[in-house]
Amino acid sequence: MTTDTKENGKPPNSSKDEFISILQLRFAHINQTDTLKVYGVKDDLLNYCANSNDRKYGYTKLPDERFRLKDQEIAGQKELEEEKEEIL
Repeated sequence: MTTDTKENGKPPNSSKDEFISILQLRFAHINQTDTLKVYGVKDDLLNYCANSNDRKYGYTKLPDERFRLKDQEIAGQKELEEEKEEIL
C-alpha cells in the first residue's frame, strides 16, 4: 500500500491545503496590486502579531525577508513590475 507524501515526508492535509489554495486565489482576485507574502517561521507567531494600536499608526511586525516562502506567494502587479525593471 502506498500513500502520497509531500516534500517534507508528511502525508498531505487536504483540507488545510485546500483552504490555503482558496485563500490564495481569493486574495489574487480581490487584490491584484499587492503581493500575498507567505512566511515560514519556527518561533512563536505572537512575535509577529500587531494589535489595533500598532496598525493604527502603521507599525507592523513582519518576519525578516529571509523567511519568505516565495514559491507559495501570489505576486502582485507592483512586484512583477519591479522584477521586470530589474531585468531591464
